[in-house]
Amino acid sequence: MVTSYIESNVKRTNRNLFLSNAVLLIGVVAVALLTSRYLYNVLSGPFVMDRQTLLNLKDVNNLDQYYVSLNGDQTLDTGVNEITTETTNGVTTSQQVSANYVALAFNQRLLLVRAPVNYTGTLFTGSLQPIPSDVQQGIVDKLVNQEPQLKNVFFPFMLNAADDFSTWGYVEMVAGVLLAGLAIWNLIKFLQRSTNPTAHPLYRTLAAYGPAESVVASVDAEATGPSAMRLGSTLITPHWLLHHSAFVVKAVRLDDLVWVYTKITQHRVYGIKTNKTYSIMMLTNQGRSIEIRAKNKQVTDIDSNVIQRAPWVLAGYTPERAKTWRASRQAMIKIVADRQHELRTQATQAASG
Repeated sequence: MVTSYIESNVKRTNRNLFLSNAVLLIGVVAVALLTSRYLYNVLSGPFVMDRQTLLNLKDVNNLDQYYVSLNGDQTLDTGVNEITTETTNGVTTSQQVSANYVALAFNQRLLLVRAPVNYTGTLFTGSLQPIPSDVQQGIVDKLVNQEPQLKNVFFPFMLNAADDFSTWGYVEMVAGVLLAGLAIWNLIKFLQRSTNPTAHPLYRTLAAYGPAESVVASVDAEATGPSAMRLGSTLITPHWLLHHSAFVVKAVRLDDLVWVYTKITQHRVYGIKTNKTYSIMMLTNQGRSIEIRAKNKQVTDIDSNVIQRAPWVLAGYTPERAKTWRASRQAMIKIVADRQHELRTQATQAASG
């Protein structure tokens, strides 16, 4: 049994649409679940934590409400600042104090706080978190060594009040809503196309040339016929150029072609030339611009085969043609239509003679 080119590619692109967007939706839900504690604190916090709750707290790793506001007795300067250094090519260009480390007193206990620069109050809002090892060694252990009476006075966790706690949460939520909405929208399109294959963009493209069933049957017959030329993901038949990718099938009727040329794009990274990408550009008498990317050799083969099967087209890029296409498109289309008519008239006369 001969497989229908149109049907098989419609099913393939629909399947890819479903799988990719199902994975996307699952990924969004998974990220939301993994960061649910953080998002809960962003949306519901900061929580006011009373003194007794803090004094009874032993560990913050599994604390549900860790974005808190705390009001201590007094603020003590540890003498340690956090300095952010910017460098260019290994040379320091600027330095600035980005945070101060202070000790916030609660009765006879001290809470290490990463505080905003020059803040001297006793009310802090931030996230309770374990003390990083470098901070533990550089501040807490050092202070305990200098003042042995401070042993077991510091809480085994700290408050980070110098960072913007909520911004990334809102970014995550906005991105999550947008990505989930995109995934759901595409899954709805998948359901529509599954129940009604003619809703697929390829069917809509072909329907512009006549009754969908007869056009599809004609394209399928050419796609499986002996004159079809397959070049990578591109199939050229006597009257059509068909190109499929993961989610799209492009169909161009050769009779509609006006101008065909090869496009070479030189890519650069930081001004350094890297790789080149190759495309064939096809412009039609309806004003459509179709770009097909392929390897250099395939683009050359596609270009030569299209010109061979549609010899009336304007081939090759020139600035003058680009200017004419922008300014006098209809005149350019008429020139090509006249060439097409002349070539077909000559072919008919040759065949009858």
